[in-house]
Amino acid sequence: VWENAFIHINTLSINFNEAYMIWNLIGSIGGKVLDIVDDVVEDKDEANRLKFEIQRQLIENKSSELEASAKIVLAEAQGSWLQRNRRPLLMVTFAGLVV
Repeated sequence: VWENAFIHINTLSINFNEAYMIWNLIGSIGGKVLDIVDDVVEDKDEANRLKFEIQRQLIENKSSELEASAKIVLAEAQGSWLQRNRRPLLMVTFAGLVV
């Protein structure tokens, strides 16, 4: 089951840090759900199929979130001077207020 999920992650073209975050998500949330599937489903083949499908959905959802975040950053980077520099300027302003 995990081997198939790992192959699916490789086809999404994500880096190691993103894959690590996804595995943490699966471990924390998905692990409990996968345990429930083992308890509820009697047929082991069907349980493995369901667990793989749950893992695939978790990975796809996280991947789409990461892609949306990347698109936002890219749009900001290609925008005007103020769009590109608003976050750094805000951080400098807050640092100046704290100091």
